[in-house]
Amino acid sequence: MEKISRKKQTEKSGARKNVRASRVFNGLECRYLSQEARLLASSLLHSQSVSPETTERAIHQALLLGRASESSIDGETFESLVEAVAMDPSFTIPIMLLPSMPPSGNWVC
Repeated sequence: MEKISRKKQTEKSGARKNVRASRVFNGLECRYLSQEARLLASSLLHSQSVSPETTERAIHQALLLGRASESSIDGETFESLVEAVAMDPSFTIPIMLLPSMPPSGNWVC
């Protein structure tokens, strides 16, 4: 797991105080998101230039794409996913399941 920290100001009882918030990337996220993509996600969550929900949805879509392609998603691809989710919150990676084929050598007549 990888933990990315950020500071957040909150108001409680009229007083402002700094609270440290963290986004922990689990093993699956570390596997399918490159270091660059994880840093970009952390930066977006910290700056809140897009909503945290948009960033989290982009992370989820990146995981779907990474698992389907069995490769790590780079920063540029992750940035494209963020833009796609920001423009259309219903955006999803279309994953097509291939029909299962019988193992070779087994014929049905």
